[in-house]
Amino acid sequence: MESWKNLPIYIKAKEIEKVVASLIEFIRDSELPHADDVDLELMEGKFVEMMTNAKEITSYIVSASRPNTPYDYAMENAVFIKTAAFELLGDSAYIEELGFKDIDYLDLLYDEIEALRVLFVDWIETFPRWRYGSDNEWNLFNPEGIDIIYLNQNDNIDEDDEYEDDDIDDDDI
Repeated sequence: MESWKNLPIYIKAKEIEKVVASLIEFIRDSELPHADDVDLELMEGKFVEMMTNAKEITSYIVSASRPNTPYDYAMENAVFIKTAAFELLGDSAYIEELGFKDIDYLDLLYDEIEALRVLFVDWIETFPRWRYGSDNEWNLFNPEGIDIIYLNQNDNIDEDDEYEDDDIDDDDI
């Protein structure tokens, strides 16, 4: 059995998938008094986005939790998890604005995402910082102490050359 299946954050992500699926079905059967025909048409797209975001959270947890996953790759997946969770919250707020009356169901999703966030903070601390691929081109998620090699497209410019711009003088700066 894969070790990530026992992670509390994975278990919580699977619970969020179930909550989102149930919420979508409940909203479909509910009246949205502030929604016009365009809003109702857009809702189906929102439902797809919500389910996609819920499933992506789980998927990125699995991807980041695999054995030998480099630190930078795990952190990149962590960012995707955070983004998907924020989008779920944004979609929930939109549904509430349309007049969804049973906001206790939305509160349940908010609570589940908050529980995921707490687990997330602890989970990312388990990422092995010593197992990384140096990202010298972007310097994103390089562990502290990594020497950065700046790749400059202007490597052929002599350092003694000065930048001149006739439109700007020292008094303008």
